[in-house]
Amino acid sequence: MNGDPLNQFQRDIAPYQSVWNSARLSGLASRHDGQWISLGVRVSLSELPPEPITIQAPYDWFLYFDGRCPAAHFDRVIEELVIGRYLSVQTDYSATRGSYARVYLNRQAAQALAGVAEEAFQQNRAPNVPLGPSWNYWGFGKRGHVPSQYGTDRAGFMLSASGDRNIDILGHQDLQRVDSKLRAEDPAFDGLDGLMESLLPGLNSLLHQTDTQFQVVAPLPFFVNFRERARVVVSAPATTPRGGLGLRFFFGPKRFAPSPNQGLQPQNAVHSDSGMIEWHLDIPWPEGSATAKACLFFLAREIESLEINRWPAGAGLRAEFDDYFDPARKRLLQGLGIEVATKKQQDPQRRFEAAVARLMGLLGLPVIWYGDWLAGERRPDLGGLIQVAGKKVAILGECTLSKPEEKLSELHQRADELAVRLGTETEVIAVVFTPAPTTQSEAQRAAEHQIVLVGPDELRRLLNLLQSPEDPSGVLSLLRESRNMASALTQRPWDS
Repeated sequence: MNGDPLNQFQRDIAPYQSVWNSARLSGLASRHDGQWISLGVRVSLSELPPEPITIQAPYDWFLYFDGRCPAAHFDRVIEELVIGRYLSVQTDYSATRGSYARVYLNRQAAQALAGVAEEAFQQNRAPNVPLGPSWNYWGFGKRGHVPSQYGTDRAGFMLSASGDRNIDILGHQDLQRVDSKLRAEDPAFDGLDGLMESLLPGLNSLLHQTDTQFQVVAPLPFFVNFRERARVVVSAPATTPRGGLGLRFFFGPKRFAPSPNQGLQPQNAVHSDSGMIEWHLDIPWPEGSATAKACLFFLAREIESLEINRWPAGAGLRAEFDDYFDPARKRLLQGLGIEVATKKQQDPQRRFEAAVARLMGLLGLPVIWYGDWLAGERRPDLGGLIQVAGKKVAILGECTLSKPEEKLSELHQRADELAVRLGTETEVIAVVFTPAPTTQSEAQRAAEHQIVLVGPDELRRLLNLLQSPEDPSGVLSLLRESRNMASALTQRPWDS
């Protein structure tokens, strides 16, 4: 990009200054001819609070540093980097004195500044060094479009430069020594690659011949994510200015009128555990729409967009397939006891078991109906092993037409046995299904056994999910919430 990279960068991030609280300073350096020369530096603005910068030196000729200085010092830091070709790493930016290390970006800068008096640095009168890395400003990148070498998937602004070859600063044998030492030290890292991944995400490995790299990143802490039950959640720092954020939906597949630009006011947000504020918003689906694009704006600039399918992949197709066999799900409703059959049903217990297995499959949680015929003695009626969002989950189901409390103790024991067999990487969820009305005491007893109790009200809730299918992870979340209740509550997660 033409022009002055630093001025362009500072001008573009100026409207967003209020959303950052600190700047993370991280990097590695090696002593060369009595001066610290950088092996990589990254400065990244953050919404997190400042924290002291720590300097670790596994050898007296190698150090690394990491921490967050107050955002008020950010301009001085990047002017040192871009104009002065050095960085003063100060352990405590709130103190007038503090230990620090001056790290030069290359050997040319170290040689040119070696004789400059210390007072000149302290008073920002160090000369502008004409030698050294040339900085490039890459402008703004939307979320998901920022190059991977910047180590973030957020939208933001990026400055970067390259310096000397790493092996000209620290030879191959010394790099190998540091690589091994880091595994034995505290704090421990899996060698140089582990240290780089933690401190300088996205930068090239130092174990291979490469140019040293320097980055200044200003990631914007605004996010829009899709949540279950057809909602989006917008997250932003609590310092977001009033009237700055807006959200608009565009719908497809045919052209629908976009939603009005919805202003997100801080007073209407809720505070999250992470210290951010959140807006939980329903998606205003027009009739006949199947897709949506949620576009998040800050000060009229599009920060990111999120593509949303109204129906999770495969859910609509499963419903169409099921309707071929049982139009309007009449037999399913009768099997579950939701509707009364016109004729007396034979073996209602097995019909209920089969109906529950079918319902779970339609919700994207396929289970096998074992019943009395296909399993050994004293085994649950149905079970399935699935993988959702990269996690293995085993579901054990016991079905009973009445007295669900009698099933709790044995099912709890069977779930524990299966958990031991499958190992700690697999979560086991045990469920008792019944068409009979359940009591609060039964729900409390189920919670004590860490079992999900699904009665007629919960079955109806699951059936309603078929009208607007959720991702299977959403169904699992409902099961987990109910299972994890320590005691019976007046409002259960199924009621929300």
